[in-house]
Amino acid sequence: MSGLNVKLQNGGTVNINTGEHIDNIKKKLGEDIGNFFESIDNGNKILDANEIDKLKSKLIEKNYKVEVAADGNTPAKAYNAAIQNIRSKYDPEKLKKDFKTEEADLHEIKRGDSLYAIAKNALRKEGLPHDARSINERIGQIACLNNINDVNNVKVGTKLIVNLAAPKAIPPKAVVAENKPAPKISKAEPKQNPKISHSSAKNLHWTQMSDEQMREIYGNYSRDITTPYSGNAEDLNRYLKGKGVLSGQGQAFIDAQNKYGISAAVLAGIAISESGGTSSLARKRFNVTSISSSRGWRRFNNVSECIDYTASMLANRYVKNSGLSGVSLKTLYQINAKYCPVSDTRNNSSNNRFWAQNVENKVREIEKA
Repeated sequence: MSGLNVKLQNGGTVNINTGEHIDNIKKKLGEDIGNFFESIDNGNKILDANEIDKLKSKLIEKNYKVEVAADGNTPAKAYNAAIQNIRSKYDPEKLKKDFKTEEADLHEIKRGDSLYAIAKNALRKEGLPHDARSINERIGQIACLNNINDVNNVKVGTKLIVNLAAPKAIPPKAVVAENKPAPKISKAEPKQNPKISHSSAKNLHWTQMSDEQMREIYGNYSRDITTPYSGNAEDLNRYLKGKGVLSGQGQAFIDAQNKYGISAAVLAGIAISESGGTSSLARKRFNVTSISSSRGWRRFNNVSECIDYTASMLANRYVKNSGLSGVSLKTLYQINAKYCPVSDTRNNSSNNRFWAQNVENKVREIEKA
């Protein structure tokens, strides 16, 4: 569901779409709606595909007549429209004065990149807030600076202005004693993480590997598993149709995302990559994500229980990483190093190094469905 037609109490009808700003929706409703959006908005002030379902229920509770709009406005289109609205606030020539425009400072789009991740990373490096609202604002600026008309479709190889210019730091003057030369300060060589090969990685536990080494072995699949899926259960079910025991399980993935903060698309991507919904484990044990224990493969009472368990495990043992303070595993290549390492001799470990790649491919399929 991407849009709603809402009949107002004065007889008029308004259209509300995903990707629309909450304040704009309030103006459209134009009636006493009180704290209507407190339990709906996730804080970024943009109505997403999950929130529109909640909005529909709320409107019906308030006796509004609501119909799903058949306008073909997909979540991706709606999101792009919202970003283009942000873009329109800026003058590109004025904006360029605040950003780094030299060739060396441009970001070249690589396969697997997204403007969301690029904007978030830029804000982090600049020491600025990187909440959803700030990220969307930066994406709007990037769209303005680089004349991007579709933020969901930026070609690989495109070079973008993304980084905010900062005044050059002036190094403090050395305090030199009178008539005495300044002491020589020897710079320590930066510590280098030795490159490792696939074969040598077999002997390393993930805790012995640097982030750089994980990326070398498992590929630069840096999707953040805590970035929520923008679709809904219906979207997932369209993709899962005909995929064995996973068919019709869209809501289970959405529920797990809402409960644990792990992307429903990533969870579904893992399940498809691991079992396709048709493996023996999936059919006989409802184990769609190949979860094992010291006693062997786990058995679940149903598919949704397995999905819930997998999301809980990723949230607590990977993202929060209980027991290993300060080590958070949030990207696919980091998770690959622990979840499905090449050092695992229990199965065909030569294929384990491609786990992150396989999951990434499935997630992209889901997002396009």
